[in-house]
Amino acid sequence: MQDKVLVITGANSFIGRKMLNFFLKKNYKIYSIYNSRKIKHEKIINIKINFEEKKIDFKDLNNINPTYIVHAAWNTVNNDYLNS
Repeated sequence: MQDKVLVITGANSFIGRKMLNFFLKKNYKIYSIYNSRKIKHEKIINIKINFEEKKIDFKDLNNINPTYIVHAAWNTVNNDYLNS
């Protein structure tokens, strides 16, 4: 049986953390795409990608073959989450 695999951006966000907990309980293999803060968990594989760059190299994602991809990341100015 093939592994169930999740790729998630914004795993440190409120929604991202809730989704991580859900998928960890379901024994998914999880890849967290992060820009500034990686997830510290023994079952999560972190991949650093800067989404602000004009050209993003997704070579690290070529062999993952995810079951699900969740995009929960967004950009805020000076961490102003209330107005984003």
